[in-house]
Amino acid sequence: KQVKFEILDDATDTATTKKNFENFFGRKLPVVLGPTGSGQATEGQNQAKAAFFPLISPSASTPITTAAEPALERFFFRTAPSHGLQAKAIAIRLFRGLGPKPAGDAGAGDGGTGTGTGTCRKIAIVNQDDAYGNPIAQGITDTMKGLGGDVVATIKVPATLAASYDTEAAQVVAAKPDCQVVVTFPAVGATYMRAFKKATAADTSRDWSSFLSLGSNGMKSEDTLVKGRENAADPNSPNSVEGMYVMNFDLSPKTPQANEFKNLFDSATGSDKTKDLPGYAANQFDAAVLAVLAIQRAGTTTDGKKIRDALFEVSKPPGTAFSPAKLADALIALRNG
Repeated sequence: KQVKFEILDDATDTATTKKNFENFFGRKLPVVLGPTGSGQATEGQNQAKAAFFPLISPSASTPITTAAEPALERFFFRTAPSHGLQAKAIAIRLFRGLGPKPAGDAGAGDGGTGTGTGTCRKIAIVNQDDAYGNPIAQGITDTMKGLGGDVVATIKVPATLAASYDTEAAQVVAAKPDCQVVVTFPAVGATYMRAFKKATAADTSRDWSSFLSLGSNGMKSEDTLVKGRENAADPNSPNSVEGMYVMNFDLSPKTPQANEFKNLFDSATGSDKTKDLPGYAANQFDAAVLAVLAIQRAGTTTDGKKIRDALFEVSKPPGTAFSPAKLADALIALRNG
């Protein structure tokens, strides 16, 4: 059967997400791919569990969802790594130092020699007070302290944009950290950074010119650069995030399967083959393929429990692996039992 995708914008808003899910669940659609944000994942997980409805998110990575349902009796799934991994990687890289030639694994850097941006042993964290920001902040804190470092300030901010972050910036300056991590999305992060740069410009107690600010993956967006401009319409306008680092999951790994998918993606969309894939495009593809294979295996588009059970069956080892260009072969294999 032809697969039809119906796309609704969740606006990274919990109330909108809840309304969208009620719409989908009430119409007995087979699977929902989403939500996009971690703050909406916990609400969506509760709804999916109550409705016995499979939910596969390509990007909502809060660790909270992992323990919220039993491993084998759950309805929320994801195709992106947990933010617990990101939190550890951030802490390790800061503790060892972000050298000019970071190695392929999280934390190799320059071995803590002090080159590049140098090491960071006293850290300040500014994070959204929600299911996205709080677990990452806690994971960074636990890992940093385990390494022998210290978190000298943890400052929580609302996920919605505030009129001013002067108070929060002053708290970071007063804590005298070696570096800071900003665990937010673009609008909040870029606006906070504007307040932080104003605060450091007024502080003469130390040299802030080489101070390291590192954004979490939520800041990895073109929108961050736009929000950071003094004049949003002028790309050459002074920018609050100038010089800021961002750590993100590798969304375009150099593997045969990923290269195969990128070729398919570029061919289908007319994208520039020299550019990386859009964020989470491969994770969204994986979520869609898992849904399609599970429906084929379950033999139903209406029984959520059967489709959920089939998700395990089509993805767990042992089995035959099918790369992105071999989806038709995978469907034939399932049809043949």
